[in-house]
Amino acid sequence: RGFDITQDYFRKYLQNYASFKEEVDREKKVELEKARTVQEGEDATLIAWGAMVPVAGEAAEEVDADIEIVDPRTIYPTDFETIIDSVKKTGRAMILHEAPKTSGFGAEIASRINEEAILNLEAPVKRVTGPDVPYPLYTLEDYYMPNAERALEGLEELLEF
Repeated sequence: RGFDITQDYFRKYLQNYASFKEEVDREKKVELEKARTVQEGEDATLIAWGAMVPVAGEAAEEVDADIEIVDPRTIYPTDFETIIDSVKKTGRAMILHEAPKTSGFGAEIASRINEEAILNLEAPVKRVTGPDVPYPLYTLEDYYMPNAERALEGLEELLEF
């Protein structure tokens, strides 16, 4: 039989789902409206959510700097306070997300950073995103999605500014 997009598409995501080995504390309440600082750092803030959080972690490991990773967890409500506090601490911000650059949620985060932390910035806010094209079919997804290499390049550009 030929290519079955439904079967192959879901197989990929089920494999990713099964790759998580972290034990879950079922008694612990997670405040979804509160951003999570995934990793503390001093040199730059890397903001990522969803599938981009592990990508952010890979890039942060590779760069020669102390990177703080913030996961907003939810788009609405958004915990801008945690994001802004982190950016004020580090002086640099990079946003990593799957959506296109134009009109993506990263643009709203960048706008808020500019409104509330512009005087704390040592470099312009950097965004590493999907390209400004319609989301591709499964077979081309790997070419579309930001990966650790692109995230690392973005971090290096941000830190060199």
